[in-house]
Amino acid sequence: MKFRRKMMILLLVIALVPLILSSALHRLSMRQLGSRLATETRDYLGENAVRHLQSLVENYALILERDKSFLQLAIEFQVREAERLLAADPPSNLTKFYSSGDFDTSQVPASLVELSTRHAHRAPDGEPVPVPVSYQEQVYYLAPGADPETARLDMARLAPMSEAYRILQRIRPGLFHWQYTALESGLHVSFPGHGGIPPEYDSRVRGWYRGAIENDGYNRIVMTDATTGRLMMVASHPVRRPDGSLAGVTSFDVIFDRPFADWNIPEQWADAAHAMILVFHPGAEDQDETLEVVLSNRNEDGPADWRQTRQARYLVSTDRQELAALIQDAEAGRAGTRRMSYRGQESLWVYGARSPGDPVPMVIVPYEVVVAQAHKAENYVLEQIVRGLQITGLLLLGVVVCVVLTAIFRARKVTRPVSHLADAAGRLAGGDYDVHVDIRTGDELEDLGQSFNRVGPQLKEREEMKRSLELAREIQQLLLPERPPQVPGLDIAGNSLYCDETGGDYFDFLDLGEGRLGVMVGDVVGHGVGAALLMASASGVLRSHAAACAEDLETLISTLNRFLTEEVGDVRFMTLFYALLDMEKRTLCWISAGHGPVIRYRSRDQALEEIPPLGMPVGIMEDAEYQQSCIEMLEPGDFLAIGTDGIWEARNSQGELFGSDRFSELLRTHASHGAEAIYSAVMTAVEEFRGEEPQDDDVTLVVVKAV
Repeated sequence: MKFRRKMMILLLVIALVPLILSSALHRLSMRQLGSRLATETRDYLGENAVRHLQSLVENYALILERDKSFLQLAIEFQVREAERLLAADPPSNLTKFYSSGDFDTSQVPASLVELSTRHAHRAPDGEPVPVPVSYQEQVYYLAPGADPETARLDMARLAPMSEAYRILQRIRPGLFHWQYTALESGLHVSFPGHGGIPPEYDSRVRGWYRGAIENDGYNRIVMTDATTGRLMMVASHPVRRPDGSLAGVTSFDVIFDRPFADWNIPEQWADAAHAMILVFHPGAEDQDETLEVVLSNRNEDGPADWRQTRQARYLVSTDRQELAALIQDAEAGRAGTRRMSYRGQESLWVYGARSPGDPVPMVIVPYEVVVAQAHKAENYVLEQIVRGLQITGLLLLGVVVCVVLTAIFRARKVTRPVSHLADAAGRLAGGDYDVHVDIRTGDELEDLGQSFNRVGPQLKEREEMKRSLELAREIQQLLLPERPPQVPGLDIAGNSLYCDETGGDYFDFLDLGEGRLGVMVGDVVGHGVGAALLMASASGVLRSHAAACAEDLETLISTLNRFLTEEVGDVRFMTLFYALLDMEKRTLCWISAGHGPVIRYRSRDQALEEIPPLGMPVGIMEDAEYQQSCIEMLEPGDFLAIGTDGIWEARNSQGELFGSDRFSELLRTHASHGAEAIYSAVMTAVEEFRGEEPQDDDVTLVVVKAV
């Protein structure tokens, strides 16, 4: 790939990556901000909605109690007035009565009639059609088969009921839809006066009439109005004559959603909120028939035909556990708030407290409606992110154009010296360490050329040093035994692992004849080339004098000490353990020049004994004295373990030392094994203990076991 293209790519990366990363981070932060803002707003709106709805339901519970008391008083007032009028003599001056048919055929004077939108019925196209009504007159209607003469006197007696109805209308304007009294004779008198009563209508078979008689008192029921087809809450009560016999029933209608007029549901929730009044049926066999909806602010399933009986409707949810908990609250009379499914939407259910026998006020609002503002905030942030990305895209395009132009016009000033460097680098790679470049650009490329000119001589020097180190490593490896010697009665194993190309640890075996074996293990202070040279010198001295001093170990070690102090000085020194094993005499003699600990194992009592480093390391003092020690041992199973400090000073990643105690325990555990097995167990344990930590010292171990 050409430099120009690489330069263009590099400039694009340098220019675009920060911009892209900045844009990505900005987008991420804005998204997180939007998400956090939406979450916090959602939580706040949810909590605020719960508080508001709880307050609303609690307030309506009071309103409900007020309306309950007022409706009972209102119906009692109508009962008292109706019974009073029915007990009185009919007035002598009978006034004009208007029937439902008179209103239908416009026979009522226009001065008495007004169009009422409150009493409107729905046209086939759904539009409301105002109904003509009269707040001056009642209207009468006789059920099919009723005797007009029988009903005429009661009609005259009930004529003053208009005033009683108007009193209640003035107390609570707009609450009452129809007010009426129906008698056993088939007479039905209603206020305000209106038409539209079906010809087959008979009050005596209607649910509100039968319910009042069956309860023998106050009764409430939700039914469809026969005149307007609208759903009504009907309150009714029996009316009796002075002798206690049943005269009929007085009643009034309240449009089903009129009780909810006082519910101040926030405007933004009004279209979605579902307010209702529930009747609690404790002990219902079916859980879904426990909470009956008697009133609702939505006429969603009320029958349009007044002849049909309104089917009971119950409040249910797919969240069975939450619904069961709500029923428990209703049974205990507790208010509460629950978040559960309603008609497939997650919603807030807020319900009020109830006393035994009282209804339960309830408001259900879809949760999405409650947190709609949070969604708007989140969407606004997302819109800002998109707008920011569009601006960033334009900036990126401008950067790309600038980078391409820069790469085209500036690359030429760079490619020529780079080509010279490339040619020179190829010659350098081929082994021409004397290659030279001449670059005069006055900038970093010139500095690079000068640095390149210094590389060749340095590589040449390092190459020569590498060859020297390789040669030193090969020489040092030749000084170490390839394999342990085969000595009757002895099982021998040992090796050294260096941490550099060359090391300062040393071991050797000398076959001195007549069943005698010399075993040497040394550790030069430090490692590397200097340590390797000192080790090689020590090896030469020991090999050249070992045969002559086979029985005199003190002379042998003293000779080595004088040589090192005279030739090397006190700059470097080494510890050394020299052991002479005589298999004919079954004896062991040794000198420890500061080397240790060395472990001896006695199979007879299965004991480990540490041979202390009594002498001074060789190469420090010319006149140092060394004392030879001998023992009779070498019983079958006895062994000698000679190691260097790279074993017990090995460290793991926590800085913990391997330690001589762990070393001794390994020897005790594997004492019954052969020398090679003992060696392998120790070296493996050290490597596993060190783990990923680098080896920072040479490690040597020699095991000599009598068999």
